[in-house]
Amino acid sequence: MSVHSKTIVLFFSVIIGLQSLPRACAFEATNPSADKHGALTVDGYSRSYTINIPPNVGRRPPVVFMLHGRGGTKEQAAAEFGWRELADRERFVAVFPQALPIIPDLALDSLTPASVPSWLGSTNFTIWWSSGFARNLPALHHPDDGVFLTRLIAKIVDDEHVDPYRVYIAGFSSGGGMVADLAARYPKIARAFAAIASIGGLRPSKLTAPVSLLLLQGDADSTALQPDYWAQIPLEQKLSWFGQASLPTLSSEAESWAVLDRCVSSAKQSIPWGQRFVWNGCASQAHLEVYLIHGLGHEWPGSSVSRWNQSHPSLPPLDLTAIVWEFCKLAP
Repeated sequence: MSVHSKTIVLFFSVIIGLQSLPRACAFEATNPSADKHGALTVDGYSRSYTINIPPNVGRRPPVVFMLHGRGGTKEQAAAEFGWRELADRERFVAVFPQALPIIPDLALDSLTPASVPSWLGSTNFTIWWSSGFARNLPALHHPDDGVFLTRLIAKIVDDEHVDPYRVYIAGFSSGGGMVADLAARYPKIARAFAAIASIGGLRPSKLTAPVSLLLLQGDADSTALQPDYWAQIPLEQKLSWFGQASLPTLSSEAESWAVLDRCVSSAKQSIPWGQRFVWNGCASQAHLEVYLIHGLGHEWPGSSVSRWNQSHPSLPPLDLTAIVWEFCKLAP
């Protein structure tokens, strides 16, 4: 077994071991942190966010930004994904930004106009980050969330005195697409990015700097683009929305980022839940990791609403938040 393979085995042994410990004795977190709320006006819209700062966090702590999925909220992201609890134990700041409704100028319970595609939702409540092809849908009338999020990161770095060299961004579903969009357009805004359950965003032809990126998808995710649906999309829209004529897949997504990061080679490892792919020799020592989880649908394993672990009792518990955090800490 190579040194690299031994390191991989040790990494997952530590993760599994931590997950198997009772929470009360594994980590002693006294005086858990309380959330505070803020707002930032961007492009004429008041954008809200929630911040979690653990007690005794120390000077210049790391910060993780967690972007909720379509239809989600910052409160839901703070409550369900386990970042607050992990932040308390690992002593980092966690930030949960809020996306806008489909039509920002309409009330949440308003019916969407006929110009909005039916698959986006009949009411304005469905929340959507303006990433990738979403910016090319005129019916959305959305401001650029990339502007909001880059300004929010700068604000949190200044206001909360976090370490500007340890900024990490993770997102689920639509939030994952937004994370990939940020990595493509603003690769220097964070040390590491994690885009979960979101495949098919528009990719750039080149990066201004290499990025450390983690991608994860379940092979039972019903939201993934299917060949029959892809065949119905006009070529012009395929190119403008997704930047490619072929069906976006986890494999094609990973290969695209590997080319952008100028990675030299890749290796595949079997893990308890599926497969893990790691690219080596990337520019500026960037990390590129991709996970394919067998039987996983559209969910974040280990979150309070996920049933993945209960449905797979013979496997070690899968705590995606812990895996993302470990990936972030390893980023150069």
